Amino acid sequence: MLRMPGDRCALYAVGHCLHAERLNPGLETNWHCRELVRYVAAYDLLMEQGERFSLSMDELGGMWQGRCATMPAPGAGCTAFAPRGGGCKGCGGGGRTQDEKGRAEEEGGAADPPDGAFTDLVAAIGCMYSMDHACVLLMPVCEGRCQRFVPRESAPGSACCKK
Repeated sequence: MLRMPGDRCALYAVGHCLHAERLNPGLETNWHCRELVRYVAAYDLLMEQGERFSLSMDELGGMWQGRCATMPAPGAGCTAFAPRGGGCKGCGGGGRTQDEKGRAEEEGGAADPPDGAFTDLVAAIGCMYSMDHACVLLMPVCEGRCQRFVPRESAPGSACCKK
């Protein structure tokens, strides 16, 4: 049996299948972006410390900028890190188009509502393989056309990926 390439499927991104992640976003912790996990852990620690010392959000904002300046740059802990920018953000960014902050754009072009600091962290990491909190490269490899195949042409926001 010869497998067909899944690159025309709306659930395909850089050789990986997004089906399970689209069904249950964030459920599979093994797919979480390690760089984002690192930054979220540092942010959570700062929030805990700020709460203990009753610091204002303005004070915490300045402290967060200072901590970010001393942390290894986004991508320093990931060998697959690829900065977002140029080319088709839909294919590299989880098989869908994204706005300038890395948020997914749905049908009609409206981005997901901002999720405060989390959205800012996703944008700050800026990896083309990120899909919200997950890394596309950690998801299962696409085995070709399957029973879950969805033609890319019928998927919202996939016009940039047509070949």
